[in-house]
Amino acid sequence: MNIQNQTATLHAQLAASTGRFTDKTFDWKAFPSNIGFPELERAQMRYIGAGGSPKVGDTSTLKAENFTLSLIYKEPGRYAACHSHEIEESFLILSGALIVGWEKDGEVVEVNLGPKDMILNAREVAHGFRVDGVEPVMMSISVDVGKPLPPVYRYHPKDCPAELARSFGAEPGKTIRFDRNGTHPLQQLMADFVVRHAELPTIWEDAGFTRKVYVGSARAPCTTTPAARKCGAYPRVPAWPPSPDRSKMRSCALKARSRWSGSMPMAPKPRSNLGRATWCARLLAKPMRSATTARARPPSGP
Repeated sequence: MNIQNQTATLHAQLAASTGRFTDKTFDWKAFPSNIGFPELERAQMRYIGAGGSPKVGDTSTLKAENFTLSLIYKEPGRYAACHSHEIEESFLILSGALIVGWEKDGEVVEVNLGPKDMILNAREVAHGFRVDGVEPVMMSISVDVGKPLPPVYRYHPKDCPAELARSFGAEPGKTIRFDRNGTHPLQQLMADFVVRHAELPTIWEDAGFTRKVYVGSARAPCTTTPAARKCGAYPRVPAWPPSPDRSKMRSCALKARSRWSGSMPMAPKPRSNLGRATWCARLLAKPMRSATTARARPPSGP
């Protein structure tokens, strides 16, 4: 009977921690600031918390403690007005092509993102996004707190001309294309936060699978760089552990595994789930194998 009770409890916990796409619907009225402006329309499907939507009482979503996760669907010709947050916000493109613009002092840098590309929008940096292509965009959005503050709009069509809002606040001639090697401070800042799937190294694990790290040691945006400070991005706490010594990192990883398995007293964890994931990625990351050695793995033993 005890085993049956434990199994039932485990099933209940699993059900309470699972969000199914087939059980959800897209909400076209998730963002009140878009109502009355067809060009701003977008739909949200909430999985963890409400994200940037004020609908925090949605009982169909999983409880948000340290981060939120939702899907956003945007049709061609639509855009999101330029705004900023007190937190970091990631856009991971699932399908379609999305233009994301960062604005400062009337100048805008725009980057075009395709499937599996990501941008981590820095804290307090004004940004907007737009679908100029012929296909709708589906993307995953996550913020690094359970309940963010309402966005602060910089260029909304209710407060400025529609064309200025669509360009994220840039007058004609003030839009700059993204260039990793550009000299503009916004280009230099954005270069630390744009992740191209095709440019990410493939990391092989001994278990036989591969992974690509979007936020972590392999491709870590850093809001403490000189470019970030110059553009006013909110500084983050330096990453832990600071030492790249692999033996120390492996030792830390083994201790962490032991603590989380219950064999040692629990140690303080990182401040958020995103931070914990980044921490684990940094502890366990391995050098990338070359294409020639990664293709085949000879069986071990005689």
